[in-house]
Amino acid sequence: MTTALSFVTGFGALQSLLIAFVLALTGDRARKLLAGLAATLAVIVGGSVALQPLMRDLPTLAKVYVPFNYLLAPLFYLFIRASLGRDTGRIWPHAIVAAVVAITLVPMSDAVFARLILLIAQSGVYVAVTLRQLAIHDPHREERRLWIGAAIMSALWLFALARAILRFSPAVIPVVVSAIAIIAAAGLMLTNHRQRPKYERSTLDDDRRERYAQRLADALERDRLFLDPALSLDRLAEKLRIPSNHVSQIVNQRFGCNFNEWVNAHRVEEAKRQLGDRRLKHLSVVAIGEAAGFRSKSAFNAAFRRLTSTTPSEFRRRTS
Repeated sequence: MTTALSFVTGFGALQSLLIAFVLALTGDRARKLLAGLAATLAVIVGGSVALQPLMRDLPTLAKVYVPFNYLLAPLFYLFIRASLGRDTGRIWPHAIVAAVVAITLVPMSDAVFARLILLIAQSGVYVAVTLRQLAIHDPHREERRLWIGAAIMSALWLFALARAILRFSPAVIPVVVSAIAIIAAAGLMLTNHRQRPKYERSTLDDDRRERYAQRLADALERDRLFLDPALSLDRLAEKLRIPSNHVSQIVNQRFGCNFNEWVNAHRVEEAKRQLGDRRLKHLSVVAIGEAAGFRSKSAFNAAFRRLTSTTPSEFRRRTS
């Protein structure tokens, strides 16, 4: 790889690391996932440059960054779901393919084409479900940055497909990825502060916005639907017969957070009430979290700490 190409790829890796560092400092789940995506890009691009001198003597060890390719599409899919206010669930299952590739990298060092086909198949599935999520939850394309990101991810997938068909040199891969990383990083920095109102193209008028907002508030505050651990934006939208993109818009504008954060805030308040009730001292912290609507202890602890800066156990000790 020439000095010029090394500079381009190195600059792309540096840009990605910078974006990852900035985004990782925020408490928003979507931005943390985006930070993971940017860091993964940095590892892929930076690894291809830094380990280039080792390719001839240690061809297998020089490709330790290869498994990270299998994290790009899953992380982007999870980022899209979080940005749309949907539950991302457990993240580790999405890393299984990357883990399998990492384990088999040395004993199957010559299976380069097989790994490429696996990457195309895995990424193709994730790109398809990502586009479907956007089509369902943002049909009017109000979240333009998410659609742009999906277009970039689709371009990466098409590039991988072309690589399998045309069999061109793998040396081109880090250059293309780094160029896309630079464009994506610059785009994210520019769109971080929107110049146009987020919901400028929304079809939701003021009258419906007020009516829908009241129905949403009643659903959680009066009907206490947040106690259902399976509650999702889609389920609530279907139950109230409100378009899901309008639910997301109202929660964002009226309550200043995404759907999951809004629901979890109600669950935390309910958990605080039960943790401070001496009549419920016989219940464990985990049982109270489940009764408040949380699916797991980890989700309960994370949401509780984010909103109260303490753990449920510490809160109980101080209040009961």
